[in-house]
This record gives sequence, C-alpha cells and structure tokens, in this order.
Amino acid sequence: MQIGTLTTGATVVTTIVLNYLPQYLYYIAGTQLTGIKVTVAGDGVLLDLNAAGLNAINGIRRKGATANDNLIPLADGFVPNKVTELSFTNSAAQTPAVYGYSMKKGLAYIVTRRQTVLASSGQKIENFAYLGFSTIAAGDELNVTFRDGHIQKFLAAEILSWLSLNQNGVGSYAIDNLEGMIRWVHWIPAADAVAYITKFVPVGDIG
Repeated sequence: MQIGTLTTGATVVTTIVLNYLPQYLYYIAGTQLTGIKVTVAGDGVLLDLNAAGLNAINGIRRKGATANDNLIPLADGFVPNKVTELSFTNSAAQTPAVYGYSMKKGLAYIVTRRQTVLASSGQKIENFAYLGFSTIAAGDELNVTFRDGHIQKFLAAEILSWLSLNQNGVGSYAIDNLEGMIRWVHWIPAADAVAYITKFVPVGDIG
C-alpha cells in the first residue's frame, strides 16, 4: 500500500510514521534519494544510508526492474506493533510515491550498516547476508574465503559477473551471501571506500 509521498526539493526531508514495519519499501525516483533512515522505536536504527548505500542494497535478489525503481528490504516479513519512523531526504524537484508491503509474517530485521575502509588498510568482513561496495577499483585486493575452505581472489569485473548469477545487478558491486556460503571477505581498497554490510537480526535485538 502507499504509505506516503515525498515533498519535492533537494535536501527536503519527509518523515513517515507507521505502527508496523513492512517487509519492503518501494519507490520510483528519477534521481536517487540523498538518504533514508529507518528507526524502530525501542529497538534502534535499521538503516541510515546515503544514495550510494541505497543503490548498493536496491537490487538484492531482484531478477528484473523498471526504470528508476528502488526496492529496499527492511525485514523478512511483516512486523506488527512496532512504531517505525522513516525519514526520506529528497534529492531533486520530484515527488515519489512511497509504498510499503509484505508477503508473510516477519521474524527478523534486515539491518544495513555503513563501514568506511581506509586505503591500503584492509578490512575483514564476516557474518553478513549481503555486502555492497561503494566501488571496486582496478587496484583493489578482494579475497573471499568460502565455508568449504576455498579461497578466491576477485577483480571488479568478476564481482559484477558473480552477482549476475542471483540478480540483475545493473552495474552494482556486491556479494550475495544469503545462502551462507561465505565465511569472510578481506578487502583492501586502493583508495578510501565504504562497505554496506547487511545482516539478519532477530526482531527486538538490533544492537
């Protein structure tokens, strides 16, 4: 169902309050929003993402998409009796309609966090369901250790190709670990970059 319409104008913030948490947010915007923040009262912040972060998680397991549409996962299903504040920062003279819908009852939040990874420092990322990258440059070092012990070095083009096995990535740099095949990813970017780390967390325990 439609839960609201964003007020037009760059940097203009629209806040929508619900008494439940939908499984998905959906909107069509010619220019990606500057940011979305979702807070569940008493439990904490599910996500607080800029445009790059929204682009990073927009395509999770999506086999197709229409022009400029965005599908943002918030939970594994409908979570009732949770006062939820959704704050949208617009990016242009546009008034996107925002929808929230669910296809089953939910037991877990889908929490996404931003993590800055400094140039040449390296970061080990583990226990994730989905991992988005602000970018992967030619000089980056990206090694993936799988649960069966296999270790594979990936280049940017290979990440795009791998992602296409599960979704229509449309140029997104991301790693899908929804089936738990990966133990950890070790990423050494050539320049400062951001990882967008998505995890399933039991309802009531965002941390």
